[in-house]
Amino acid sequence: MSSHAQRGGNFLGFTSTEADQVTVNNFSLPATGPFSLEAWVYFNGNSFSARGTYNTVMEFGNDSPWFGVNSSGEVEFYPSLEGGTVPIRTWSHIAYTWDGATGTIYLNGTAVGTSTAAPGRTGTELGIGFNSGDTGWQGYIDEVMVWSTARTAAQIQSDRNTAPPSNSPGLMAYFKFDEGSGQTVANQVASGPIGLLGTTNAVETNDPLRTNAVVNSARNHAVATGQLQPNYPNPFSGSTTIPFVLRQNGHVRLTLTDLTGRAVATLLDEKRAAGSYTLPFTAPNLRSGIYLCQLTINGETVTQRLAVR
Repeated sequence: MSSHAQRGGNFLGFTSTEADQVTVNNFSLPATGPFSLEAWVYFNGNSFSARGTYNTVMEFGNDSPWFGVNSSGEVEFYPSLEGGTVPIRTWSHIAYTWDGATGTIYLNGTAVGTSTAAPGRTGTELGIGFNSGDTGWQGYIDEVMVWSTARTAAQIQSDRNTAPPSNSPGLMAYFKFDEGSGQTVANQVASGPIGLLGTTNAVETNDPLRTNAVVNSARNHAVATGQLQPNYPNPFSGSTTIPFVLRQNGHVRLTLTDLTGRAVATLLDEKRAAGSYTLPFTAPNLRSGIYLCQLTINGETVTQRLAVR
């Protein structure tokens, strides 16, 4: 299990929309020598092939280098190195290491491919989830790490199970995505570059969403604490209906925030029994734009976007 996401921490949700990404400006790999890339990923779709040829997890510049999952579901470090099969709708750990002579890709701690082809490394901007021209990630990403060392198989296994200290030698960037709100994506490495939700400091409608609960259409409702379904109509003007499902009794809180995380309204804050509900919501004074509706029950939070005309 992931050392952080699976223990209650936040992670980021991506929709595969262009520019639905984390941007780390002025950040590049070492010009020479070893390096490593690591991330936990969760693909929330029917198949990788349905989304596109290159499903981006990390990309420096334009393919220099690119790291993600191809349309066959294989971990791929572009170009010419791929292997393993990444399952859908479950967390998986992927990694790439370059020791100066050999590149190795790992899936869940096991080496699944090697190549002696030297990697490109001229990109000066890192995009997480999307960057330049390829298919964006659909699902969730957590615990992104960039190293200036070639991590060993034993170290990658350790990283999967126990988060490394932020002052680990060679750790250039470590993004946990645990911030509660705002555009800044903190780097756990004190001297490392920070990231931004989206591509600018401004709030954008396709920014990734912070969340601590995986939601997808294939999830077994019997084990999901709560499900927040899309409101209808959406977009709306004046009023809409918000459906949600509770699979457990508990204290339920339903809130509306803007994209900066500022609270706009509390729609529900009370104990409810398990069951299906529809909540009418009238908001004649809301400005046009995108808002976030968040359902929290027993510590688990799920989020949906609402669009006001």
